[in-house]
Amino acid sequence: MGLTGNTMLPSRWEYRIVNHDERGLDNPKNARQRQAQLEELNAMGSEGWELVSAVPIMDMDGLAEVRYVFKRSIE
Repeated sequence: MGLTGNTMLPSRWEYRIVNHDERGLDNPKNARQRQAQLEELNAMGSEGWELVSAVPIMDMDGLAEVRYVFKRSIE
């Protein structure tokens, strides 16, 4: 929480949801796609986004995607 004078103000957050398709990414042929996903996540980290949760989304064949939820403080 931030302090302003003697008054404590609650922290303010903004949120972002990112979905990454995971189908076939364990195949070495898809290394570029995996690298692009990692670069996106690293860029978000350097922009101040903090990972809140990562939720696996399954389909009939197994893992289909991962839904990442991020937050960062609004100054």
